[in-house]
Amino acid sequence: MIEIFLRETKQLPPFPIYIDGMVRAINQVYQLTPNYLRPQLARKIFRRDDVFYDENIVAVRKDEERTVIIESKERLCVIASSGMLKGGPSALYAEKVCYG
Repeated sequence: MIEIFLRETKQLPPFPIYIDGMVRAINQVYQLTPNYLRPQLARKIFRRDDVFYDENIVAVRKDEERTVIIESKERLCVIASSGMLKGGPSALYAEKVCYG
């Protein structure tokens, strides 16, 4: 919520947000079972609106996309389940961010 407020008041510049790993799968489960969401979000899903992604929040689906994200010099945010950093996309992002 604070992020939305900061963006609306122009206190936080826009930047891309990438969703990767199990977070994508969780979003898909909620999309398929909207009765577990708050009523206003469920209504959007029933209208076939996407409540998780937009032009600024993007699902990462391919290894090539990860490479582009890792090599990017722009300000961005990656949201991915940690998996205790033992494997999966989070381990890859952490390795590249920490060690280049």
